[in-house]
Amino acid sequence: MKIEAFDIRFDSEDAVFTAGQNVTGTVILRLSKPTRIVNISIKFEGRAKSSWEVSGSDSKKHYRAYETYIDENVTLYNSEDEESKHPAGYHIYPFNVALPASIPSSFEGRRGYIRYQCMAFLDRGWKGVLDSEMDFTVIRHLDLNTIQNVAEPSLSTKEEVYEGCCCDSGVVISKFSLRKTGFVPGEPMMFEVSIENKSTSSLCGLCIQLIQTVRYTGYSDSVFSSGNPKFHDKVNAWVLYEIEDEIEANKTYSLHNYALIPAVAPSLLEGCGIISTMYEVTLRIPVGWSTTDLSSGVTVGTVPLREFDPLLSMGPPQRISMIDPPPSYEECVFGHMAIQSGENVDSEEVNEQNESVRQRRREFRRMPSYPYYNMVSSSTSNGGTEPPSPSSPTTTQPTSIHPSEPSAPPSQPPPPSYDSLGQT
Repeated sequence: MKIEAFDIRFDSEDAVFTAGQNVTGTVILRLSKPTRIVNISIKFEGRAKSSWEVSGSDSKKHYRAYETYIDENVTLYNSEDEESKHPAGYHIYPFNVALPASIPSSFEGRRGYIRYQCMAFLDRGWKGVLDSEMDFTVIRHLDLNTIQNVAEPSLSTKEEVYEGCCCDSGVVISKFSLRKTGFVPGEPMMFEVSIENKSTSSLCGLCIQLIQTVRYTGYSDSVFSSGNPKFHDKVNAWVLYEIEDEIEANKTYSLHNYALIPAVAPSLLEGCGIISTMYEVTLRIPVGWSTTDLSSGVTVGTVPLREFDPLLSMGPPQRISMIDPPPSYEECVFGHMAIQSGENVDSEEVNEQNESVRQRRREFRRMPSYPYYNMVSSSTSNGGTEPPSPSSPTTTQPTSIHPSEPSAPPSQPPPPSYDSLGQT
């Protein structure tokens, strides 16, 4: 086989680039013997798509929208004439393409995506075109230091009437507070929980979740459509903290601890007009036949608020407008998006050469990776203080329980699939 290798390699090991940055790398070509090659080119695409359908009594309505951010072709090699052949051996063709500063961060969802791809093409004339494809992640930084009020604390309070069996009665007063509402992936979110169980029955545990709401915008393809945009919300959840301690009747439960923000797309998805993201943190407490939910809206950024210590400082965070590179990137926690292959090729040899590309597309597309700051491990490995242990429970009733509270968040379960969340 004349063509032994034809691949794309980015200079960034994680294949992560920042909006406004240059995407750099090389196309690798290895030939066992001189080969007729018309040209070698590379194409960069950046686009967003939203798509869903609504079923009616006798028909379906489809809603779609598209945006294009990058569509650029670069020629890396051209043959001198129709008879010349490309020399054998190992060859490197560098590329350097500037990303616009206004493009949005990468995103993959069940009803749409923001996707960036790099495709290399090797044209061999009548023998067909060989291609290689690589996804890459784009991060448009969201600096929390530029957003108002995210350094302020949040407090939610709710009083729920207990409704259960066996004539159980009473009220449950719950309080849920956050020291601030702006976070980056990897940052410890400090929280406090207070539950006054003034009912005649025990409560069983609590759960703190990060809720992501993705709003998709689309337009009907019907000829009778008004042309106005329609919206479709998709809700996904991630368990941050969960315990099963029993809160007995006429007792108070108090908890002071932290949970780590997972790798998720930044809030808003600035630069995209058809997909946006919003986040909230929700405390869920089973109360009889119902569940008490206390929620606080939060902003997930890519550049953290500057603080003296993200774990221990209880004063207002110190703001400094300065962007530092994150220590690592982590793949999005919300799972892979399956992708189907639809390639058409012209020759048996090209079919064989492209088999690995088709197989990769059939399996899973690379998920975006987002900045992850490893704040807990950094503070402890550099001689800092260990994360604080939860405070002792307070007593506001004749007696109080002492729950077995971990000094660090419990291990997190695998993320739920999109289908398991019961959304449409």
